[in-house]
Amino acid sequence: MTWTHSSGIYLGYYAANNLFPSSVKNVDNPDINAIYGPYVGYATKDIAGSGINLNSMLFQYVYPGDTDSNYLEMFNYVDKQFGSVNIKLEYSPTITDWFGVEGVQSHNVAIHPSVALPYDFILSGSLGRQMFESQFDADWTHWNVGISRNVFGYNVDVRYHDTDIKVGNNDFYGFESNNQIVDSRVVFGVSKSF
Repeated sequence: MTWTHSSGIYLGYYAANNLFPSSVKNVDNPDINAIYGPYVGYATKDIAGSGINLNSMLFQYVYPGDTDSNYLEMFNYVDKQFGSVNIKLEYSPTITDWFGVEGVQSHNVAIHPSVALPYDFILSGSLGRQMFESQFDADWTHWNVGISRNVFGYNVDVRYHDTDIKVGNNDFYGFESNNQIVDSRVVFGVSKSF
């Protein structure tokens, strides 16, 4: 849920259930089964008549069953329209230690292109790299591709997500004996603005 002011400032709250793996095969982490996320941001369009838009947001990850894993991340996006194509660039660093792991900072860089198709469909995707400042070799590449359309006032989106994470090579995201967190996914989403 997001509330937006005419000045460009917005406030919101995110809530979801989630499952992280544990080191025991076929057993989920019993402490992390939900995430809450209060956030605040600022968005502005057509900076100095350039056609470039900006959106920056602070997002606080809150894991109610494991508060030691809480951390703060900043999302930054700039985008510009080129005819029917929109190009969006992202740089998102963590502000506090990633998942509460001392000394671990992450930086995500990504490009999110989209193109308007006939019949009001939008084809979009993303290609990014998550990088870490730590002693761990934990960098990984992620991507998605999907199609969306407004249907009776609702934005409907179907999207495929995947990464290059290799099972057993990165215990941040999945243990070799329990790796469902790194599986590819097809995600169906519905959203609406009021």
